[in-house]
Amino acid sequence: MPYIGAGTQRFNTADGLTVSGTTDLDGAVVVNESSADADFRVESNGNANMLVVDAGNDRIGIGTNTPAH
Repeated sequence: MPYIGAGTQRFNTADGLTVSGTTDLDGAVVVNESSADADFRVESNGNANMLVVDAGNDRIGIGTNTPAH
């Protein structure tokens, strides 16, 4: 992807977004501000479900893909 300049950059993608390497963010990060029923998952080196946010059931799991709390 070519460099598109400094400042605020916004884009939409229907196919998803893949970022490899280190990503630095300065400022706040909001995920799912529109309150969609879209789960969020973070993998670790040995666990595909190290952190799971179940959006539809308002639950968070650590080390499980079926959060109970």
